[in-house]
Amino acid sequence: TGLTVQPVTPQPASNNASFQFTTPTASVVRVEIVNSIGERVALLADESFASGPFAIQIPVSSLASGYYTIVVSSETGRVTTPLVIQR
Repeated sequence: TGLTVQPVTPQPASNNASFQFTTPTASVVRVEIVNSIGERVALLADESFASGPFAIQIPVSSLASGYYTIVVSSETGRVTTPLVIQR
């Protein structure tokens, strides 16, 4: 299997939120948050990760209330998970 991602918790987020992704092989992984019109609003990671699961903290305080998509991509695939921020 390829790259996988777990849902954001809690959902909707108001203060702190996180999610986990797993990469089957060591690779460069990019983690981005895009808004509802497809613009990147945050780059959370763009670096080499060993194989295995990794937890990512989401900077909720720097984002406005709304609907976002977290995009996780590497050589093994591209996956997304929704993020809802509600104040």
